[in-house]
Amino acid sequence: MDSETMIDTHSHIHGPQYVEDFPEVLDRARQAGVERIVLVGVNPDDTDRALQVARENPDAFYVVAGLHPHEAKAWDNGVRDRLRDQIEQNPGRIVAVGEMGLDYHYDFAPRDVQKSAFIGQMELARETGLPIVIHCREAYDDCMEMLKEFYGTEAPDLAHPRGVLHCYFGTVEQAAQAVELGFMLGIGGSCTFKKADEVHRVIVEIGLENLVLETDAPYMAPVPYRGKRNESSYLSHVVARIAELKSVDEKTVRKMTSDNALQLYFNRPPANLTL
Repeated sequence: MDSETMIDTHSHIHGPQYVEDFPEVLDRARQAGVERIVLVGVNPDDTDRALQVARENPDAFYVVAGLHPHEAKAWDNGVRDRLRDQIEQNPGRIVAVGEMGLDYHYDFAPRDVQKSAFIGQMELARETGLPIVIHCREAYDDCMEMLKEFYGTEAPDLAHPRGVLHCYFGTVEQAAQAVELGFMLGIGGSCTFKKADEVHRVIVEIGLENLVLETDAPYMAPVPYRGKRNESSYLSHVVARIAELKSVDEKTVRKMTSDNALQLYFNRPPANLTL
């Protein structure tokens, strides 16, 4: 990709926070050089909303279909089948399964239920040939153990990452384990926070070839917009901070993270949808 363009690998700008000014938000993203935006569903209904936005703007948007750990109590065969139908009916538009994972900060669902939904979605991703998008909050030890158990006996395909740990907040050691298992790390606005020391260390010590850009909009807006609604155009602040921490120029960050995102979501073999 062009060294001036970026890919927002994780966004929720299909949500209600953007109804009033969605065209302006998209226009600002394009002016900032954001070429593609990946809309992440938190449940099948939300995925349908993301797909509708993507159909209306096919050059800009792609979709991730899954069940957020906050909603893990809803996981059953019906949800699984609906997600699978969405994937089958939107080849090339749905680029991953998620966001799935573990959230021990809020514990909106019992932890064993979160784990069951997490495993079920990893199995769905394996069946459909798609990567996974992981939400992990205050649960990195358990998350890494589950990833090791599910993927650890298989050699990673370096050309096709298994997925991404989005909004990465784990340790350097856990980041290295994730990379070894074949995962990328999603870096967003948190890297601009002054007290995010471990995130800063991760960026310094983990190779740029293992990082992708994200906003998690409307959440996690970077400095100087911290506490406000986030949007894809703010990725330039994330790029600037990564470049500063890694002592490279911003063009290098944009080019490498965009290439990584293409490798993660787009440059993949056709999905095998047969059971």
